[in-house]
Amino acid sequence: MLYFWDDRLLKLLVMIVIASIILLLKSPKLFSITKILFFINVIFCLFTFFNFYHSKFEFSEDNNPQIAQLISQKDADKDIYIIMLDGFPDQEVLSKYFNYQSGFLKYLAQNGYKKGKSLSKYSSTFQSVPNIFSGVNFNNQPSFSTKDIDKMKTLLPGNFLQNFSLKYQYQLHFTSLLIDSSNPTTKLAFGRGTDFSLYGYSLIDRLFKLIPHYQDSYDLEFGELNNHNLILINQALDSKKKQLNFYHFLTFHTPYFFLNNKERVIKMAEDAGNIGLKAVELIHQKKPNAKIIIFSDHGERSPMIDKKDYLKGILYIKN
Repeated sequence: MLYFWDDRLLKLLVMIVIASIILLLKSPKLFSITKILFFINVIFCLFTFFNFYHSKFEFSEDNNPQIAQLISQKDADKDIYIIMLDGFPDQEVLSKYFNYQSGFLKYLAQNGYKKGKSLSKYSSTFQSVPNIFSGVNFNNQPSFSTKDIDKMKTLLPGNFLQNFSLKYQYQLHFTSLLIDSSNPTTKLAFGRGTDFSLYGYSLIDRLFKLIPHYQDSYDLEFGELNNHNLILINQALDSKKKQLNFYHFLTFHTPYFFLNNKERVIKMAEDAGNIGLKAVELIHQKKPNAKIIIFSDHGERSPMIDKKDYLKGILYIKN
């Protein structure tokens, strides 16, 4: 996997270059060694910046995106809430690899939600979400990267949701870190916060995982983002206008970054399930007749899982 470096690593590299220059000027005896280190770091920085700003954005659009199969004219008299639990795997995967039964998925099955086939065609959020909402296909490219968030905004929320909300007089909100460049959690998780990339978690963050209690603060950042979405849902439920809203909850990612850690996957399944439960219960209480769509953009991607199972996400619908 390619690594695209975040701001902290770039700053570290710049500091190393500056320190090398100072040593070059102040310590003639170390001239040859420092000179070698200096040029190595310059080359490394140039390579990093090239990768970081490299743009490859090749795709074709389909006028019939998957979301258009889930929402129709029959739904136009009710509020519509679309909840995406990022990376939440199907029960088949949870049972097969982790011997875990999701209480949340059981709750959905017992409370009037119809299970559907996973929408996932890509194992990357940055490809899967535009595919679901705009029918974007990426021309058989296994990965892509771009730093132009404006291109992502042309694909999200997508023509279908925009036209549907306009035609049937909905107030449309699309809340996702993919298009929210101002969110500090976005900057932490995906580099600079203006990214639209296949972002392999940076080397420096992998090293930070060795620091005691680092994981606690890491989980806290994602918890704040998810809690903010719950606040937005609550606010929308109090509105008198018809709502067509999408909320992107960042849930199943730390197990992937922490490699083969079965216990973390189970913990994230429980945490993500609790988030999903809070969201649907809020809607049930205030808008019991609302249409609710719950899905994941891809499945769990821990190294212990076969790649063919990466696409086994969830889809549950309550009409």
